[in-house]
Amino acid sequence: SVDSKFYGRIVLPAFEIFRYNVLNKGSSELYGVEPWYFYVMNGFLNLTFCLPVAAALPIFGPLANFVGHVPGARDKEPG
Repeated sequence: SVDSKFYGRIVLPAFEIFRYNVLNKGSSELYGVEPWYFYVMNGFLNLTFCLPVAAALPIFGPLANFVGHVPGARDKEPG
């Protein structure tokens, strides 16, 4: 990504903010400091729809192949 190219290393912006604020007890002068649970709640609120859908895809995706499938239905021609 662009960040990684300019920093010369792999950079994940969301992790960098988490690392600065939570792991390194960052300075509130730059971004402000949030408690550790802010990231859990923020992720939950931002991913309320996308996360459950993404988590369900490995389970329900393969089942979609079998929905409405009647064995031998394609072998017969209408008429």
